[in-house]
Amino acid sequence: MSILHLTAAQRRRLRDALSTTDDASSYRRLLALLELDRGQSFADVAETLGVTRQSVSNWARAFRRSPRPATLDDHYGVGRPRVWTDELQALLRSCFRPRPDELGYAAVNGTVPVLQEYLERCTGLWLSDDTIRRELQRRG
Repeated sequence: MSILHLTAAQRRRLRDALSTTDDASSYRRLLALLELDRGQSFADVAETLGVTRQSVSNWARAFRRSPRPATLDDHYGVGRPRVWTDELQALLRSCFRPRPDELGYAAVNGTVPVLQEYLERCTGLWLSDDTIRRELQRRG
């Protein structure tokens, strides 16, 4: 008895996608579903493909929700949005024009803690010193 029950049309679409993909990750996912449909267990498919049982289960669940081969493609670019909006970047750039003492700080040279406090005062956002340093490094 198969764990995943594919229709003939779904099976055909998966096989077509399998024969045309040039992405190893997509190939592995497509093959996993076809093997599940043939009656292989999650554990057997996972061992054959060198992945975890949980990965195979996740792929099957995703395909059940949206039964299209494209469901198994990698979807990069999702996740937490960047902290550095255009407005925040402009504010950071403006920090370099006046000296810190001109902004009301008891310092003549700009430091990350001074920038951190100034950005929080202006935006209400507390940015870690690492976040500020990475952005400064990125900007050169």
